[in-house]
Amino acid sequence: MKKKRIFWAVIFVLLTVSAVVVITQQSETFSVGSFLGYCRSARPLWLVTAFVCMLGFIFFEGLAIRVIARGLGYSCPLPNAMAYSASDIFLSAITPSATGGQPACAYCMVRDGLPLAMTSVTLLLNLVMYTLSIVLLSVCSLVFFPSAFSAFGGVSKGLILTGVIIQMALTGGLLLLIFRGQTAIRLAGKGLHLLNRMHLIKNVEQRQEKLTRLAQDYQACAASIRTHRRMLLPAFLCNLVQRTCTILVTVCVFLAVGGNWRQSLDVFATQSLVITGSNCIPIPGAVGVSDYLFLDSFGRYFHDPASIDLLTRGISFYICVCISAIITWLWLLADKKKKERTQ
Repeated sequence: MKKKRIFWAVIFVLLTVSAVVVITQQSETFSVGSFLGYCRSARPLWLVTAFVCMLGFIFFEGLAIRVIARGLGYSCPLPNAMAYSASDIFLSAITPSATGGQPACAYCMVRDGLPLAMTSVTLLLNLVMYTLSIVLLSVCSLVFFPSAFSAFGGVSKGLILTGVIIQMALTGGLLLLIFRGQTAIRLAGKGLHLLNRMHLIKNVEQRQEKLTRLAQDYQACAASIRTHRRMLLPAFLCNLVQRTCTILVTVCVFLAVGGNWRQSLDVFATQSLVITGSNCIPIPGAVGVSDYLFLDSFGRYFHDPASIDLLTRGISFYICVCISAIITWLWLLADKKKKERTQ
């Protein structure tokens, strides 16, 4: 497993370097001088606010996990919850489709002594709330700010609509698994057999067993939801604020470099759609895809969108991932020392 993580970490670094090189070389307006000029001329207060919003992305995921765990009757100190959040964000960033995030988070929670069944329910429920918040922000951006969507090119519009469809399908699938588990298993089983007849997959029986175990986890989640309904709204709001924080980084950078207040909501909606569109491509951290969507849409707001893209992504993503990696590493060191003292 460590070799696999190292492999994807290397791929992530290579993609990041490649994306930066392509952005800087393809942009007619970008130069190192213009980028440094943007950084020097930016209003410090708004840049600080952008950093606070970036930290809020880590904080509110941890808070959502803590709210759900406490709602299920288990203690979850806030520092520990921040470590769970950081591990999720870090591993999600360096693995395709964020597949490494939840397993890493679950590992930390179990290492802290939380029951595996409760950990599964907590992360499943948090995933549902996270996906719902993405869908809500995406749909609101499309409905209330159609001009933001129309500013994108044809390829970008296709990516955004695909992202919205995927997120809505994921939400529907999660809710179906939770509240109609047996129905979901039957439908998934038929799909597996169809793919097997088309010679697209093998080992149908093993996959069916995994689906059955997954359905059991989701049924446990459904039972927890029926018993602990009071935690649902706070958990959803934490996830909604978390998603809002990462979008607000772009708004703060926009205002830092002299953007107009009256365009702030348009910038918010545009960035929301950028994130939605980048979610449909299984690339670690959506590196390259997010940059393409940003450059395609933000030219009407910035004279040099490449510089602003590097500044915005630098704060909202790359620095965030680095901080999350450091928090995860510190937690692992502390946990290792704690285990050694108890032996």
